[in-house]
Order: sequence, then structure tokens, then C-alpha cells
Amino acid sequence: MTVANHESMKRHRKAPETRRKEIIDAAIKLFSEQGYARTTTKAIAREAGIAEGTIYKYFPSKRDLLFAFLTPSVLDPLNAMFAVSEGTEDLQVLRAFIRNRLALWLRNRPLVIAIHSEALFNRELAEAMKRNIFLPATQMVSAYLARRIAEGVFRPLNTTVAARALLGQLLVNFFFWDTLYEMGDELSEETLIDELASLFLFGALRRPANPE
Repeated sequence: MTVANHESMKRHRKAPETRRKEIIDAAIKLFSEQGYARTTTKAIAREAGIAEGTIYKYFPSKRDLLFAFLTPSVLDPLNAMFAVSEGTEDLQVLRAFIRNRLALWLRNRPLVIAIHSEALFNRELAEAMKRNIFLPATQMVSAYLARRIAEGVFRPLNTTVAARALLGQLLVNFFFWDTLYEMGDELSEETLIDELASLFLFGALRRPANPE
């Protein structure tokens, strides 16, 4: 190999993190457009402009590829948010939480709809979503609620039910607001965030004892 060819190969050889991101981006594009089950690793490789075998140097399976995107996108912001929530007003915490979830929805709407729709009929995908995304997210919200109950701010709640209610409420409201009612047609983002935060907070707060 000549020095010139060697230098050319070095210029075209991408850093592992760059290649990894390109593969994830290609996979998410195809998952969003044609669903998880119908997307093959061959198609992902073609979209990324690489050989199919290259994918397996970075990801053991197609499922690992999906969660390489979902886990940091969905869970990492929650970890960061709740880690600094102590001492912050609950309404502010809830607004930040809902604003983050809404931004996540708006950035990834086609993927969220495609994955949730497919999970209704794909038990393997549903179990993976439950284990890797839904349960950890529920546990984070539940832990926040449990802390505020212990501090006497929130009334006694089944924190698992309350966390699921909040997460489910957001998903349904975002879908209605953004898809069925057309984004911004009736409600601004801030109005939606404020009302959802207030609804949940005032349902969770401890009521003062009635005077005898």
C-alpha cells in the first residue's frame, strides 16, 4: 500500500462514536418510516452506507440498536432532572418534566407512534419496552412521589399507579394535542404544560385537615 493510499484510508475511516451514531440515526429513520419488525439490519446498513456486518461490530442485535437510542433519550433526562429536584417547588419540577417529555415527543413523534403501535401486537417488543423504558421511568417518577409523601407534601398515594397515570396522561394528551387537534390550534405549548402540571399537582397535594 502506498503512503497516499494509506493517508486516504485514514481520512475516510470514521471514529467509532461517529460510526455508531450514523448507524443509530439510520435505524431510527427506518423504524419511524416502516416500523421495527419490517426494518432489517440489511436495510439499516444500506441507509448508513456500510456493510451489514459492520452493524454487529457496534450492536449485538437490532433490539440493542433501538434501545441505544431510546434509553439515553427517554431515561437520562429524567435521571438528571430528579437528581436536582430536591428543594425545587413541585410545580416547577412537574413543568420541567412535562416540557422535557413534550420536546421528546415533538422530536420523535413518528418513532413513538410506530413503536407503541407495533408493541400492541409484538409481545417481544412490548416486553423489551416494559423492561428497558417503562419500568425504569415509572420507578423514577414513583421515587419522586414517595419522597414528597414522606415529607408530608403529597397525600398518601399508590406511587406506582400515580406514576403510570402521569406518564400515560402525557402520552395521550400529546397525541391528541399534536395529532388530532393540530399542533397549536387550540392550546399553546406553555398552556398545555401549565394545565397538565397543575392538574396532577393539585390531585396529589395533601389537603389540610378539616377543623372540628
